[in-house]
Amino acid sequence: MLLGASALLAGCGAAPRAPTPATHDDFRAIQRSEARIESNRLVATDPAVDCATACAAIGAVCEAARAIRAVADDTADLDAVARARRAEDVCLRVRAGGGARCECDG
Repeated sequence: MLLGASALLAGCGAAPRAPTPATHDDFRAIQRSEARIESNRLVATDPAVDCATACAAIGAVCEAARAIRAVADDTADLDAVARARRAEDVCLRVRAGGGARCECDG
């Protein structure tokens, strides 16, 4: 019975690829994306900014958050994962705030 279960599990495909450790370059990329998030967050949340500009800034915030998530998903680094979650939270907050003021796509 145990042998049969082992054969069944082995037949289900290859094991998932193990994440690689985060490198200095990974963290530089995260830092660049975090800076992009912050500068665009300021634009997106400025009530004096027109909706087209605010929506573009919201898109840039969320794009930078996705870039951080991509690094975090490719690494085994808990700091990278935590930073990706924070970036995603900022994306959600600016979308919610911009959505209350402007009708942004996506």
